[in-house]
Amino acid sequence: MILSHGGPGGRARTRIGRRAVLAAPFAALVPCARAAEDVDLPDALTTATVRTDAPGRSDRGPALRRALGLVLAKLSGNPGLESDARVDAMDPAPLVLDLSYQDVLIDKPVHDEQGTRDRPYLLTVRFDPGGLRGALAALGERPWVSGRGRIGPMLTLRFRDGRETMLTGDDPLLDRPRAALTDAGVRYAMAIALPLMGAVTVPRGADRVDGSVTWVEAEFGWRATFRLRGDEWGVSGASLDEAFRAFVGGAALRLRPGGVAGAR
Repeated sequence: MILSHGGPGGRARTRIGRRAVLAAPFAALVPCARAAEDVDLPDALTTATVRTDAPGRSDRGPALRRALGLVLAKLSGNPGLESDARVDAMDPAPLVLDLSYQDVLIDKPVHDEQGTRDRPYLLTVRFDPGGLRGALAALGERPWVSGRGRIGPMLTLRFRDGRETMLTGDDPLLDRPRAALTDAGVRYAMAIALPLMGAVTVPRGADRVDGSVTWVEAEFGWRATFRLRGDEWGVSGASLDEAFRAFVGGAALRLRPGGVAGAR
């Protein structure tokens, strides 16, 4: 089963054009090349969505930095860039092509003591491809555009009640883990090819990643270990979402050109 991923949807969007966010000067760390060959990156690799406050609030700066970290991690295949201090030091505003806000509570009325500024929004940001290439170059990274392939999970799930099962694409009882895996695939722009029930291997053409995701009561969270081509990584005390982000991000890091050794 192929888990597809696409861009964010929804209603009640406020779109702000590029001129509204290009007031800040470039940070010295982010040279912006605008050669023609720099504009061939698909939107899926240059766009990110983060949670934030209402449009125009002071949270926009930090939200743009989070979005930039997500895009650089996705574009390079290096999830460590999400929390890289060098990325936090960059000014993301000059790299923004456009952005839009989506009110996630659009179908719910404002509470008696809640102003519209207290409502959560999703901020979707599309960044300039040339600027992203320059930012990655400053970080010692490069874009990973072609040959991204598909991740084929062969994962054992062990739940809090002791139940154990393989994660498959057609088990009706595994909607929550599949949703977490799908979200992680979107986050890092990696296609996921899940096996079906009874399968002994992953779909043809997918890169097999073995592992387990186990609830550990003492950690009040999930402990996960993963293996790809003899390399192993994992996480402990994590939420289910965090465990699958570690799975997809770690697989991307090992599948990209240069692999883990190329991370700076």
